[in-house]
Amino acid sequence: MKLVLLFIATVTFADVAHTACDIDADIVSAKYKVTRIATTNTAAKNTAAKNIATEHVVLWRDKNQVVHQYQERGLSELWQSVTGDRLRLVRYFDRHRRGIEYAPDEIKQNSVEKDWSLKYQLISDQLIHKMERVADAGTGCEQVLSYAGDQGHASLQLDWLPAKKLVKRFSEKTARAELLWELEEVVIDPNRIRQRLSEWDGYQTTDYIDIGDNESDPFLMQMINLGFVKHGASGFYDAEGHPLHGQGGHH
Repeated sequence: MKLVLLFIATVTFADVAHTACDIDADIVSAKYKVTRIATTNTAAKNTAAKNIATEHVVLWRDKNQVVHQYQERGLSELWQSVTGDRLRLVRYFDRHRRGIEYAPDEIKQNSVEKDWSLKYQLISDQLIHKMERVADAGTGCEQVLSYAGDQGHASLQLDWLPAKKLVKRFSEKTARAELLWELEEVVIDPNRIRQRLSEWDGYQTTDYIDIGDNESDPFLMQMINLGFVKHGASGFYDAEGHPLHGQGGHH
């Protein structure tokens, strides 16, 4: 009897150990390849052309602060969760090693901008909850939950890594366009992540409220002329450029 109980206990412990994951999801980095495919009608009858554009987005996460790094654009956005469910933003221009800081009062506090899950993992918890769970695969750190659903005229599919709180694959299709996010690399080394965050922290920054007093700064004037000073929503956008946040429609 003791041998039977010991065997059961051993099997149970092994099963728990197999399904557990010791990765700290609060300190992680994920690199994504983003592909946008737009279908346009051509002059020839009943024919269409596909325009394909790709870029890479890297998520850097360290507890209450995350960075969305748009590599090809040379643009990175640091979001920090502060008291009262408010968010602080620093927009970094990597090629210039400069940044603009936005206090919580200078950020639109609508449902999109206040959604920390959208900043934390690039996709809103609300959107995931509105989708139907259709499949499970893997265990532990590599467990994948698959979801499917619709939002407006878009068909959505999501492969989600719950232990890491990361998107593995996300696709969104409409009649005119298609968007695909694919996970290419995951970093779980806290030292590497914090070293990269410290590099951004070393950039020269200007408070948004003080930009008007720095009209002689060529960099700031260039950013204003290019339209980079005003902030916008971040996270997953659909194939037609609307933010996906699970509020029941495109905005």
